[in-house]
Formats: sequence, C-alpha cells, structure tokens
Amino acid sequence: MSLTGILLDVSGSMESNIGSGTDEEGGPWARSIFKVIDDLIEHDVSCENQVFAFGVGGNGSQEIFDVIGSVKKIENTKIPSYTKNVPATEDHIEKVLEILERNGAYSIRRWANVNVIQRAVSDFVIALILMKLECDQQFLIRFVYEFLPQACREIVPNIPIVGFFGNMLLNAVAYFRPATIEDIRQVVRSAKCYFLRGVGTHSVFSVQDASHIVRGCVDEKELSTERSRELLETVEPFIYGRTPLYEALDEATQLFQGNTAENKLLFVLSDGMPTDGSNKDTQKIRSAVSKLRNSGVKVVSCFITRSTDIQPKRLYDKMSSNWEPGAKFLYSLSSELPTELLPCAILVRRGWTIDTANNETKLFVQVNHPDNLREACDMARNVVFSQDALADLLVSVDLDIYINQTKGSFKAKEQVGGTCYANACAAVLHLAMKRILGREDGYPDFHALKDEMIRMYGSDGAYTIRVLQTLCPKYRLHCQKASVKQAMEAIVKKRPVVATFCLTKEEWEAFRHFYATNPTSVLTADEINVRQRREGAVLTGHAVVLTSYNSKCLTLMNSWGSSWGDMGFFRVKKCRGASARVR
Repeated sequence: MSLTGILLDVSGSMESNIGSGTDEEGGPWARSIFKVIDDLIEHDVSCENQVFAFGVGGNGSQEIFDVIGSVKKIENTKIPSYTKNVPATEDHIEKVLEILERNGAYSIRRWANVNVIQRAVSDFVIALILMKLECDQQFLIRFVYEFLPQACREIVPNIPIVGFFGNMLLNAVAYFRPATIEDIRQVVRSAKCYFLRGVGTHSVFSVQDASHIVRGCVDEKELSTERSRELLETVEPFIYGRTPLYEALDEATQLFQGNTAENKLLFVLSDGMPTDGSNKDTQKIRSAVSKLRNSGVKVVSCFITRSTDIQPKRLYDKMSSNWEPGAKFLYSLSSELPTELLPCAILVRRGWTIDTANNETKLFVQVNHPDNLREACDMARNVVFSQDALADLLVSVDLDIYINQTKGSFKAKEQVGGTCYANACAAVLHLAMKRILGREDGYPDFHALKDEMIRMYGSDGAYTIRVLQTLCPKYRLHCQKASVKQAMEAIVKKRPVVATFCLTKEEWEAFRHFYATNPTSVLTADEINVRQRREGAVLTGHAVVLTSYNSKCLTLMNSWGSSWGDMGFFRVKKCRGASARVR
C-alpha cells in the first residue's frame, strides 16, 4: 500500500516566473499541474494505493486547497450556462444584483457599476456566484453581511438640501465612493472559499477515484489535452495567490502521520518562494524535513525555473553555490538516499546522470520546461515505489552481455525451444555471484556459464528450475521455485529472479506487436488475456530476468537485443506462471 502526496505551487510568483512558458501542446505552464497528478498515479494497479494533491496559491481566503476535491466539487455543481473566457455578461450581473438587493444589500447598485464588475469578473465566476446565491442561504447571508462593505446595506433616502445652489437631492453616492475593480475582486476573493475544497483527511483519494476525476471519464486511459485545458479553466480563477508552503508541508505531514501506508512519497513542484517564511530559514526547513522523515516520507522536490543553465535529468549529491535561492530551498527539503537504494540501472539507461561521489543522492531535480515533468514523475515513482533487486549490480556490469543474445529479429514461430533458458539462468547466476563480495573462486564468465548450460541441456529448450537445481550447488548457490509474491520478496532482498511464461502463437504475435509499437508501455490483459485462451492451445515458453517491481508493474530484462522493447527491458501489469529464485 502506498500514499502519494503532491504539493503543486500555483501561486502568483509561479505565474510571474514561468507563467509565459508553454507546455508541449502550446498551452500555459499551469496546465501541466494536472499532468503531474496523472503521471504520478498512471497505471497504478492496486486499489489500496492512495493519493492527495494540494494546490498552494489560492487567491482567496483558501490559500491551500484540495485540487482533486475542488475539481470534483466545482464540476458537480449545476452552474448556469456561461461563456468561456469572457467578462461577466450583463444578464448574469443583473440576476446577482437583484438577489443581493432583495436580501439586504439595498444600495448595491449605487456601489457597484456594471461596467466595473465586467472588468473585474469572468462570466464563469459570476455564474458560480449566481448559482451559490440561489441555492445556499448561508452563502447569501455571508455575501451580504460579510463580503460586501457596510454601505451596501444602508438605506439612504433621497434628502432635499436647500443651500446656495438652490434645492438639490443628495443620494448615496455622496456617502461612499463607488467600487473600484480591486474592490470587486476583493469581494470575489472572499467568496471563493466556498468553491474550493479545504484540505484534510477527506483529501485522500484512491488512485482509481483520483484518476477518474482528473481524466473526467472512467474508461479514459490518459489525460487528454482537451481535458487538461478544461481543468485549468476550472481552477484558474481561483489560483495565483500567495505561497504558504511551510503551512502546506505541515498539512501534508499530518496526513502522512495518520496513514499506515508502507511507501510514502511527497512530490513538491514549486519555484521555492514561500510567503509564510524565508526560504533561507534553516530552522524551519530542518523542522519540516525532520517531521516528514519521522513519518516515513520520501520527499522528491522539483524546482521550476526559466534558466537554461540546468540539467533536467540529473540527481545531485551536493548543493551548488550558484543555484537560485528557491533551488537551494527545495534541495534542502528533498530526501537523501544511499546510492545503492536507487534504481540506477533503469535511470542511467534513460539518460539520467546520478552523482555518486558521496554515496548518497538527493531526490531533487530542476526543470525548465513542462516536457521534463513526466521524466521527473517517472523518476519519483521508480525511486520511491520501485524495488530494484539489481540496482547496484546492473550498473557494475555491461548489460549488453545479457540483453544482446539474439541472432535475429524475434518471430513468434521461432520461439519453440531455443536457448532463452540459458541466457536467463546464466544472467542470474552471474549476478548472484557478483553480489557476494570477496568470493574466493571469483566470478565465472557469463558466456562460459551460458555455454556450459547449452552443452548440458541443448539448444531446444529446458526447464529453468531443473537447470538451476543442477548448476547452483556447483557454485555454492541455492535456488527454489517461488510465487509472484515470493519473487517480489526476493527482489527486496536483492536476490536475482528468473521468470518464465508461456503463450500461444496468437499471443506471441500480440506480444511482439505490442512492444514493437509501445516499447515503454505496460502490457495488460487488454492486450493479452490468458483467461480467454482456447482450451488445448499449444503453448511455447520463454525465460527472462525479473529486475524490479513497483505499484505500476513488473520490469523484466529480455535477451533479444537493446533495440527491442525499452532498451532490452519490458513491463507487464501482471505475471503468470512459475519463477525461480537464486540466492
């Protein structure tokens, strides 16, 4: 079970610093905050896993708000018909003024001019306020008696005055000044707390429910560009305020403290400029870090900047004196992990640079374009939720000796027999012996191990458990069959695992086509459903190496070349069949 927390800086400083930037579809940076949520929970397979997302920078009294809950709340509201991205219409303004006049704001029209209201409020916001005034008596009372100035509630009769200029009428305008654009905006800011959902235990959603809310449809497989645009239009009237980041960290810590999840991740996306304290206040920073660490939370910080002098795909082991103050602040917040606990093999092969001089690495990245955010989210998931058995082994050997063992392009019909069993078994034996430091007999060559197996069992296939049971004692190793759950336990203990699976001819063709067209994607039952396999179908097997797993999938290493799949690796949502564990 996992709990993922996300702090999304949507403050005015973020708008000023990077608001003019564009995402990959040409939209504003702010639209990417929803892609961050979607990327962090994408393909999560467990119904037990949970997520919460805080927006930090609400422009009303609700400066910290529940992003997922607020989207759900607003979209479930029956808003009157409105026009997108235009000033408030006279029709909506007139209806609002009528309601306020009837309920105590007798002088509202003398204070608020229609033209000023149009310049201050969008039609979407005025439609929301109209809906709330019509159906929520408490909101109506607060609007009239708290949000509006007192002068709007006074009944000012027309008073005849006799003086130097003769008889004249003195009306309410003489008693108070007309509203400015900022006055109207201040009233709207006061009202906005009713539309955003505050943070608390109710902010924690299952990943499936969160995905449905963010994507807008139960069956939607990814967050579409159109949907992300709709989400931004929904929340944008309520953001670009102050940045109470320390308070948000404290609120997030309280949710983590009350949760029993085994894996806890806090992903912080910000420019590192809090308004409720200095980003150089070492005491406050240490206090926040200590509380999160004691709650078992790993913090991944993502610094947003316009600078081009950064490396977006780099994990650092020390702070640079040349960094901006915001970067230094977020670096200090991020968790520090021993290098051997990082899934280095996968990250390095994806182009990441990992500083390892101090044998500890900070979970801190710098991003100057929304395109880099997906990589940052993938890194966060892999680091916190991945159990990579071979993290410290795969970076110390040449992976090509394991992966590039094919003599031609893969075809399903060619997978009858073969030597995949020898490739997989030799790989785990080789890795198992390399993990034993100071081994007296040294480390046998991978190719020698593979050739020995082929001499013993031939080139037409063999049972991996039988091969391992024969060879392991020779090298003072042990092996045993394991269920998928036991294999995952072996991964945690850094024990290499051989995984075997069998498919029909049609399933092999589907397997080949899927990874040819979706090399980095996760294979699911939507592509190959073995439960629908016809009875008596002829099966052919294959052996690979299980290298890691997370809440999203199992990651396996194949032997068909680095040009196949994701540089020789592939991912499956579920694993079926037997596996053998080397220890």
